[in-house]
Amino acid sequence: MAYSRSYTRFNPKKPVKKYLCILLCSVVACIICLALLRVLIQAAHQGEAWVPAPSHAFVGKPYTKVIEKFKQCGFTSIQAQPLPDLVTKCITKDGQVEPISIHGHTEGDVDAVSVGGDTAYAPGRWVPADTQVVIHYHALPEQGMAATPKK
Repeated sequence: MAYSRSYTRFNPKKPVKKYLCILLCSVVACIICLALLRVLIQAAHQGEAWVPAPSHAFVGKPYTKVIEKFKQCGFTSIQAQPLPDLVTKCITKDGQVEPISIHGHTEGDVDAVSVGGDTAYAPGRWVPADTQVVIHYHALPEQGMAATPKK
């Protein structure tokens, strides 16, 4: 009996349904395993929140997006504090308002984030979900307050 090489080569005429089915089942099994792993991790850290990133990673980003990020990570006590350090807005032609940038910051940009009163907190760890998160952001002074630039 002679050995035939036609059985050892890939034959494009044969259906590949078997291989696609195996690949699809493998992908579905991986997705299910990842979902179960996430549920187990969340159950192990009930009542805790994940610290997402260091404070400097949020500097210059809109404070509303930073609030959402901390909510997604499980924090329940988030406070936004405006820093009234922007002087004014420029009114340009035809009533357009253009914000002034002071040291590269505009209204609503994050200046610092503190977790539990610490701005040098360590990211990538679990803390109690009710830990106080304070987000300081640049803002215009309240109306009626005199805007005086610092010399």
